Parts: sequence; C-alpha cells; structure tokens
Amino acid sequence: MTQEQFAETLGYSLKFTQRIEGGRENMTVRTAAMLADALGVPLVALFRKPRTKQPGPGRPKKRTHGIKTAAG
Repeated sequence: MTQEQFAETLGYSLKFTQRIEGGRENMTVRTAAMLADALGVPLVALFRKPRTKQPGPGRPKKRTHGIKTAAG
C-alpha cells in the first residue's frame, strides 16, 4: 500500500499523514486509534520504542571491504 492509498483509507490528506509520520504533526487519540486500526496493530504499539535503531541522517559511508585507501 502506498502512502497516498493509506492516507485515502484514513480519510486524511497525504501531507497530513506524512507530517504525522515525520513527527511534525500532533494527533488526537481518535486519529491514533484510526491509524492503529488501519495498520492492524493495537493502539499501544504506536507508543512503543522502535525495536530497531533508526538510521542517521545522510548517506551511509562507503564500505571498503579490504580495499586499501591512501590513509590506510
């Protein structure tokens, strides 16, 4: 499902759902319940810490895999 389809399922604009996902928008308990229902997860799951580490900003550094560099 695309973000646009998900937003349509919820009855919200794509921009609004993207702002929620990015943490730039506050939502009501009702909206959180609708999101949880659309995702098929319990409401409490939206408030748990992520299990995986979030990636840092920007492009990851290249891996050299044994290739010698000028510094190495």
